[in-house]
Amino acid sequence: MRANKKNFLSENPSRAVEAFADYARKNNLSMEGSMLETLCSNGANGTVFARMGINFFGIDPNLDLLKNFQEKAVRENLSANVHLYNQEITKPFPFEDSFFDYVLDISTSEMLVNEADFISYASEITRVLKPNGRLMISYFSQNDALYKKFTNGDSSKIFFNKITGQKMRIFTPPDFREIYNLQLIPGFQTRIEYEEAIDGKKYNRELFIMVMEKF
Repeated sequence: MRANKKNFLSENPSRAVEAFADYARKNNLSMEGSMLETLCSNGANGTVFARMGINFFGIDPNLDLLKNFQEKAVRENLSANVHLYNQEITKPFPFEDSFFDYVLDISTSEMLVNEADFISYASEITRVLKPNGRLMISYFSQNDALYKKFTNGDSSKIFFNKITGQKMRIFTPPDFREIYNLQLIPGFQTRIEYEEAIDGKKYNRELFIMVMEKF
């Protein structure tokens, strides 16, 4: 399974990134630790945290996107803080147990429509997180106007995104609580609503933010 966001890229960071950075500031969390982003893409999100001083690691199966990320890191003198790995996110992560202070999942889970792939992915996340480490997740809600365009009122959580050319999955907070049950504790949650123009049409987006802590 090759999950990738290459058909729906932006040079701007996700709106979730500022929400996570704000959460870290308000909770006095150190940005001097280590962070893994799954599907780090072209670095639009990762460079924000690398600039804050965090030791950033990214995984992505698309080598061209990783090269773009690396070039961006060089231009911004961030190479010492950026470490990139070319591999599928459904395979075991190339890191030791309890390696990261943070794992960043920006709409990556939505692309794992195969249940076995998602369970394997979630297991790897909990494995590489340190005790008291935090998983930062963002995902679009079932009320998101763009997603509604593709689901056509179907109650199924799996739909085909014609823009990215991929099958995708809608999540709710209980879905994450269930999959990470007994391993991660749900903490901070919020919702961001905004308008976004895609292919010349404006959509009212609804993005959920969740932070879960390993115990």
